[in-house]
Amino acid sequence: MADFESPTLQILVCIFHTEPVQKRIRDFKGDITRFFLAKRKQFEKDIHASFRILNANLHSIFKAQQKSRQELQAMHSQMFESLHQGWLDDVESSREQEDHLALITGKQMKILQKAIGDHETTIGNAKDLRDTFLKVW
Repeated sequence: MADFESPTLQILVCIFHTEPVQKRIRDFKGDITRFFLAKRKQFEKDIHASFRILNANLHSIFKAQQKSRQELQAMHSQMFESLHQGWLDDVESSREQEDHLALITGKQMKILQKAIGDHETTIGNAKDLRDTFLKVW
């Protein structure tokens, strides 16, 4: 304390170096530390709560989009299933028509062959009749 020239400064130094002031300063530092620790813990809780809320929101958005995609997929499947079934029915119908047409064509071929045979017989009979008639004359 010899370094201080004024007696007022010496008194102030003595006051600040006394035990109760030092205790108050330590208590004040402790209060500030506890205050900042409490603020830090509250900040961490707030951050965790924000992340939980954000995660829940993202999860609900994902679920809504997933549900929408599933509904669209079901709707398209239903539309194309009926379209595909109609196409299969058309294919079956055309096969049946093809078989029926082949059967009719076969019958017509037999009729035509019989008609050709009958025609050839008739022509042969007409030639025979002509030859007989020419011989008689």
